[in-house]
Amino acid sequence: MTMSNIEIKTLRELDLKAVMDILGYEPDRKSSDTRRTVYETPLGKISIMGLKFFNFSNNFGNGGAIDLVMHLKGLSFSEAINFLKNIYYSEPAYSEKNNIPLSLEHKDNLELPAPDYAKKDILIEYLHGKRKIPLKLIDLMIHKKAVYPNKYGSVVFLHCSFLPPYKITGATIRGTHNNFKQTIGNKNKGLFWFGKNIKEAAQIILAESPIDLISYYCLKSASPEICYISLSGISFPSSLSDFLKNKNIILATDNIAYEKSEAAREANLNIEKELKRTGGIVIREIPQYKDWNEDLIHKGTNK
Repeated sequence: MTMSNIEIKTLRELDLKAVMDILGYEPDRKSSDTRRTVYETPLGKISIMGLKFFNFSNNFGNGGAIDLVMHLKGLSFSEAINFLKNIYYSEPAYSEKNNIPLSLEHKDNLELPAPDYAKKDILIEYLHGKRKIPLKLIDLMIHKKAVYPNKYGSVVFLHCSFLPPYKITGATIRGTHNNFKQTIGNKNKGLFWFGKNIKEAAQIILAESPIDLISYYCLKSASPEICYISLSGISFPSSLSDFLKNKNIILATDNIAYEKSEAAREANLNIEKELKRTGGIVIREIPQYKDWNEDLIHKGTNK
């Protein structure tokens, strides 16, 4: 696969700590601090600050992810590109541990915001510090390229088609400093989802936002046989109907008792009506608070 200059730039600016993790190195906690993360390697101590690394043992560094892989693995530029490409631009697969989709190669004629991994700390502070999503799950989603920060520090949740050949079909974007929300792409072609393939899944979980979907996943007993789907709002994409025929479905949308808008309440109820037409078993699970993320936040508060 030929790489464009933009794709090479994206590889060069990958999260270096994620790359070190993939290479099998763990941080040296005693040598690391809030400014830098230090790793012991056969070539000496490597310090990572943002998108740059430096090897103090041989005074080499100040490069990005491509240079780091070249340095540690002794690869040429093209070999390092291929190494990173095979990880970050592979076809979808699933983590046996947490069932998060791996990164996707193909986009559906779509302009998406470019990743800006210098804003990773903002993303983590928002998803973990404010939304209480576990760090391990956030790291996994970032590593699998299901989620990334854009230049504004907003969180981009990638939408994916439900069946192979898998394509990126859009994104849900959530502001971290304000209430900005945006959905890009055609939701009938794909949504933010993870877990079992929708055709093979024994059960389907439907939530409104990606954050609520991930929160539900954290609160409940996760199963590798479940397909977790965010509707990215309270509208029901018509294309989902065929996939959901005769399925066991849990509708995990917001608690309408907290919904002030009559139109939103009606739309929420209409989703349930649409689902019942699919001929499957539909169970509505209601969060204790306004939505599943608030339940997750309160659970953490009450520990």
